[in-house]
Amino acid sequence: AYSLDSEDEFTYEGSEFTVSGDLNINYDFMEDGDYLYAFCIDDIYGDYYLAEPVTFYIEGDEIGFYTED
Repeated sequence: AYSLDSEDEFTYEGSEFTVSGDLNINYDFMEDGDYLYAFCIDDIYGDYYLAEPVTFYIEGDEIGFYTED
C-alpha cells in the first residue's frame, strides 16, 4: 500500500489459500475517499509485475475515475 499523504509504503501479506467448491461474491461498504487500485502478478519464476495503478474516488453513491488529460 502507498500513502496518499506521504511517500510511505506498507506491505500487507495474507496467508496462502486454495479455492474450491461454489464461490459467493460478497460486497462491503467502502468509505468516501480516494483510492488507488493495481494488480500485482507473481509468476512461477518468483518475479512479480505491478500494473499501472488507477486512481478512483467514492463520494456517496458515486464512483468515478481520475483521468490525466
